[in-house]
Amino acid sequence: MKYLLISLISILFIAITLDLSAQIKEVPSEQSSGNTGISSDSATHLPKITRQPKGQRAAKTSNVMFSVDIEDKPPYSFQWKKNGTNIKDATSRNLILSIIQLKDTGYFHVEISNVFGTTRSDTVKLDVADNFPPNAMLIHPTFGNTFSIGDTIKFLGGGNDFENGILNKSSFLWKLEFHHKGNTKDLPSQTIITSEGIREGYFIVPNLLITDDKAYYRLSLTVRDQDGFTDTKYVDITPKKIQIKFLTNPPGLKISLDGSVVDSPYSFTDIAGIPRNIASVPDQIMNGIQYRFDHWEPMGVPDHAKISPIESTVYTAVYTPVPNVNKILANNFIFESKDMSNSDEQYPEDLAMVALLKDTHNVYSNKGYILREFWTSVRGTTVDKVPYQLPPNGKVLINQFEGPENLMDNYGTRISGYIYPPVSGIYYFWIASDEQGELWLSTDDSIEHKTKIAYVPTASFFQEWSKFPEQKSEGIHMEAGKKYYIEALHKESLKIDHISVGWRLPDGTLERPIPGNRLSPYITPYEETENIELIEASGSDSIAKILAYLNPTDKGIITLSLLGYVDDPRIQISVFDSKGKKQYNEKTTSDITSARTVLPIKERFKPGVYVIQVAVGNKMYFERILIR
Repeated sequence: MKYLLISLISILFIAITLDLSAQIKEVPSEQSSGNTGISSDSATHLPKITRQPKGQRAAKTSNVMFSVDIEDKPPYSFQWKKNGTNIKDATSRNLILSIIQLKDTGYFHVEISNVFGTTRSDTVKLDVADNFPPNAMLIHPTFGNTFSIGDTIKFLGGGNDFENGILNKSSFLWKLEFHHKGNTKDLPSQTIITSEGIREGYFIVPNLLITDDKAYYRLSLTVRDQDGFTDTKYVDITPKKIQIKFLTNPPGLKISLDGSVVDSPYSFTDIAGIPRNIASVPDQIMNGIQYRFDHWEPMGVPDHAKISPIESTVYTAVYTPVPNVNKILANNFIFESKDMSNSDEQYPEDLAMVALLKDTHNVYSNKGYILREFWTSVRGTTVDKVPYQLPPNGKVLINQFEGPENLMDNYGTRISGYIYPPVSGIYYFWIASDEQGELWLSTDDSIEHKTKIAYVPTASFFQEWSKFPEQKSEGIHMEAGKKYYIEALHKESLKIDHISVGWRLPDGTLERPIPGNRLSPYITPYEETENIELIEASGSDSIAKILAYLNPTDKGIITLSLLGYVDDPRIQISVFDSKGKKQYNEKTTSDITSARTVLPIKERFKPGVYVIQVAVGNKMYFERILIR
């Protein structure tokens, strides 16, 4: 009886189970489309890895990165592991290991999770070798170099290795790439040349029409040591930008540019050396007068010419009235035909500009300009703080004896050149500046004979010539037909900044500031082939490069140079020895308006290899240096 009862209960349980199974098959599952459960094909929704991490062998003090790519859309999370153990804060697509040491050798993988589960990547090995990587040194070109179409750009580099010393040129690989943008995004770079086994060489910028003024060439040097480890340094060479302006004489007529007819005046920013086709437009009628093309200025430019200017230039198409035609036209209008083509009163501003820039083939020897140099990241308020003995951060030719207003903070200026008295007699000079300013004048065209003739003790307002008696010079006799060396020094600290220099002629005429037609720039012979271009106090929002020099050094003294503009002045400098031990740490600030910040490290280091870590805001940069 007992066994019969157990058998009946078993049969009843099986029947109920089969009935429930049938009901489940008849009712569609809601979990497959809802968000309250996991569908039966959840495995197909796990994160899918499309690019696995790769194993690496690296030298100590190097920086390495492991990364993965996945196909699925977020949300998902990452967790990198070393030897099966979670790595703290390693929760992103990329795992970056800085200044690695022998102890970092191990096996790494990442686990990627979403609501459906977890996918594990391949496990790869990091093998840290017990030697140091080499150090590439890109000596030339330097940061800030620009190119014109057709330029010959020379390059020079070196390399050293802690274990093996100076590297042979057979370990050198040079690469030149062209980078440019499409309508909205970066396009793939084009490799122009690669060259191995040379320390120096040159390339010629191709004669191509570049329409993207943000395009640039990237020149890189990679050196390889005997163990196969490499180091790469690169520099970006950006296009030199110039201003091209087209005028007509008289104003308001038309010219042809690259096959299109445009109204004058017409101006645009161009890349130096880009070929352009210019031509006159045949007989034109304006205000009832018919004009016929005569010639182009600067003189020597033919009509229907191909031009490739490398400096900012004004081109003027000169037209003349057609007398016989104008007599007929005048009868059909209520006004009289009048030839205004030679009237200075009709368009004095344009004529003045043409006259100023008419002869641009050798701007250094012409009147019309004076040279302005400036040094950035210079603290203090007095001119003796400016490192005039060092190369400036930027140069520009200006067409009057006056600098810009409110350009930036913490910089110094030198404006130098020659001044030409129009008549013989007694001249008086003034200087106005914020902060301190000094005016120096030579008794002749020699810089060695200059003396200080006026100065601003603290600060004046813009073109405020009489705040201090020292702003005005004594009467100075000068002779017409001679040129005199003249120099103004200026130091700016914070907020308002400016510098202006003026003079009074023997007849009492005031020229404040002194106009460009009284001046020419001071250029030493070796500078005559040098590009003079303003470095603007605005630009990219990150450091373009950090340099540690001299590298290698025998004195144990390290100087850092940060090249590029930053939005965040906070800087932290750390120096690690070859074992990864921190030897130096400093928090400092940078002038965010400066394109170059020089930061001497206040410690003398023993011989060895050191890694310098520079944190600027939330970005990190590294440089390696050898001290012998």
